[in-house]
Amino acid sequence: DRWIRGESHVAETGDIVALRVDVAEVKRAEAALEARRREYFSLLQILPDMILRFDRNLVIRFANDKFASRVGMCAEEVIGRSLAEFANNPEQRAQLAQVTRYTREEPVRSQEICTEGPNGEEIWVLWTAVAIFDEEGVAEVVSVGRDITEAKRQQRQVEAQTSELRRKNEALDQFTATVSHDLKAPLRHLSMFAEMISEDLHRGEFEELPHYADHVRKSAARMRRIIDSLLEFSQ
Repeated sequence: DRWIRGESHVAETGDIVALRVDVAEVKRAEAALEARRREYFSLLQILPDMILRFDRNLVIRFANDKFASRVGMCAEEVIGRSLAEFANNPEQRAQLAQVTRYTREEPVRSQEICTEGPNGEEIWVLWTAVAIFDEEGVAEVVSVGRDITEAKRQQRQVEAQTSELRRKNEALDQFTATVSHDLKAPLRHLSMFAEMISEDLHRGEFEELPHYADHVRKSAARMRRIIDSLLEFSQ
């Protein structure tokens, strides 16, 4: 398994100088590098995220299958095209035009972008981009896009549930205040007539006691009806 590179050179005298160079180590290094490249490429293809690499002119240099399938193409068809071709609205095209605004101090940016799916549904993607610089500025941008549509749906569901819970809590507070007021009314009557009964007994006056007792019974009956209604409502 040895590799030899042969080179032949014609000298000015007409003689042929033949060189035989052992390049086995170089070949092994190239094979190892190619194996790692294939490994890296396979990893990029099995990741659930969309991966793009484009230059300062927005020309796509690499796209994995996830991104290609999202735009209805194969990866080979995407490479070499302008990224602006896949922007769905003027806002996205304006965002892409800001590629030169990356700086060495802040080379990473993240942004949530909403696009329209084939059936008109909303699709949310979180794009995280990292700029690579050369002496002229931004040379390339590597961008990773993760579909967060389901997370957005759950977030909206939680917000709706929170809003509904807040509304119910406000209604419960109002209900509690109303019940508290309705319960206090017969309690006030019971307390008032019990005090009047006590005063009349202390003075030895008994004529109004049956009248007061009747009011006590009515207030107690009203409170019982309210409590029974509450129990029925809770069930």
